[in-house]
Amino acid sequence: MGFHDIWIGWNKGCLTSASISILVNGSPTSEFKPQRGLRQRDPLAPLLFDLVAEGLTGMMREATIQDCFQSFFVGKNKVPVNILQFADDTIFFREGSMDNVKVVKAILRSYEMVFGLRINFAKSQFGAIGQSEEWCCIAADFLNCAMLHFPFCYLGLPIGINPRRKVVWEPIIRKLEPRLNKSSHRSISMAGRITLINVVLTTLPLFYLSFFRAPSAVINRLTSIQRNFLWGGNLEGKKIAWVAWSQVCASRERGGLGIKDIKALNNALLIKWKWFMFQQTDQLWSQILISKYRGWRRLEEGPPKPHFSHWWYDLRSINQHRSMAEVSKQFIWKLGRGDQILLWEDSWVDGGITLKEKYLELYRISLQRLQTVADLGSFCESRWEWKFSWRRNLFDNEMGIASAFID
Repeated sequence: MGFHDIWIGWNKGCLTSASISILVNGSPTSEFKPQRGLRQRDPLAPLLFDLVAEGLTGMMREATIQDCFQSFFVGKNKVPVNILQFADDTIFFREGSMDNVKVVKAILRSYEMVFGLRINFAKSQFGAIGQSEEWCCIAADFLNCAMLHFPFCYLGLPIGINPRRKVVWEPIIRKLEPRLNKSSHRSISMAGRITLINVVLTTLPLFYLSFFRAPSAVINRLTSIQRNFLWGGNLEGKKIAWVAWSQVCASRERGGLGIKDIKALNNALLIKWKWFMFQQTDQLWSQILISKYRGWRRLEEGPPKPHFSHWWYDLRSINQHRSMAEVSKQFIWKLGRGDQILLWEDSWVDGGITLKEKYLELYRISLQRLQTVADLGSFCESRWEWKFSWRRNLFDNEMGIASAFID
């Protein structure tokens, strides 16, 4: 992987020098060296596990190069996806064929033999979309694992279920209520309640809020729990709210208490995905969205399509919110190669106004409304030349506007 020899030597030294002594009835036994070189709760264990798990990705990469494994291709750009890993959670993606199933089992068995880690097939699951249940059962039996049923949970998030349903958020509400309803919290100070609310809000629903748009009923319920706890110290019955909740959620500099507004926090976390799409176009997740939905462009144009996921649809609705539209107007594109910027629609010229708004008469007769800057010109002898097309000849009174437009 390109690590320096000195760094590798340090890690080898830590592993080969480890020794263990076991306490038996309070008396230590003679020391011995563990065969794997690791001790329980060794701080090096997470790092070394990641390095070893990377070997599985390498084996999958080699299988695809050798054309032994057919990846799953997403969208119009045919982005290949074959394996996703997060620590010890691994998902294989493949076309639905028994040949691919056999290759996966061969890779896992080889991985066990080479790296010494055992795959727990009893905890593994197999599922297929578009295949018969009989075929899925045969493949699952071959892998010696259970059937995967939708919806399922991955990394703590429900997959394959509508996040607008209240039942998706019930686990968060069930966890939140007991934390703020302990009898020991009744005598806590106001500053302590504020701190506890912010800590609980951050640790419990933040993961959900960063990915799903919370329904209004859920937001109201979470806000009600916080409000009752703030003014009463527990969740039993209604409490008198001495200050408007909007003022409570204001920053301390503006006279508030600094409690996070759940709806605003949810919107900010979701719109952050758009920012990531701008900055991480080379990442796999961004390439998948660009291939499937034409990326961030589809956040701003056209009606929703039947194949849009709930997540993408909610992200569009957040992006089209009035406050988000005001934020978008503060951004100006850096031209670069011009292949990512729509000439008419994007704000990339001086003044922060789009050419569509500034030259609406020309935009109406243009045949290149959704073309990028790079598509509408080329270099000729070190000089850039525009190539515009209009659906009719320009009138005399439009010549001046066109000249200013070219300039």
